[in-house]
Amino acid sequence: MKKATKTEPRIEGVVAPEIVAYAEKHSTPPSATRRAIKRQTDELLGENAEMQLGFTGGSFLAFLTEISRAHNVLEVGTLTGGTTLAIAEKLPPSGIVVTLERCRGALEIAREFWRQSKHGKKIIPVPGDAEENLERLDGYSFDIAFIDANKEAYPHYWRLVLPLVRPRRHHRR
Repeated sequence: MKKATKTEPRIEGVVAPEIVAYAEKHSTPPSATRRAIKRQTDELLGENAEMQLGFTGGSFLAFLTEISRAHNVLEVGTLTGGTTLAIAEKLPPSGIVVTLERCRGALEIAREFWRQSKHGKKIIPVPGDAEENLERLDGYSFDIAFIDANKEAYPHYWRLVLPLVRPRRHHRR
């Protein structure tokens, strides 16, 4: 099968190349900092770099953040922070992304890049075990949650995250 793009090779074979091309053409281009995060992550992880969501996926989550008028976002699984930054870039100045990451080394890489962005101040990294940290967040409320961590634990994370996401009955103005 012919490769559809250079930026999203991992979705080839899952999504039709025409759809990938359309999504990339109509997505907001990534910021310079997001491109730098991807380059460094590609170098560090080699073949495992496909763990990244990618520019199109990050832009889609940022779009959902923007159109939902989210102020508080929860992310379970940061890796090196490209998607986290995409979301933060679309939050209002008072918005926050609380992002949970087990790997302290990956989180340090992310923090270095976030410091380069004017949106980095909206990001609250929480190192350590996601399950323990989610239990500590009891009582907090988020507009959107994105789970992208240990795939086997998704059902468990879902049960812990769901009570933290506030119901949206109407739009805030």
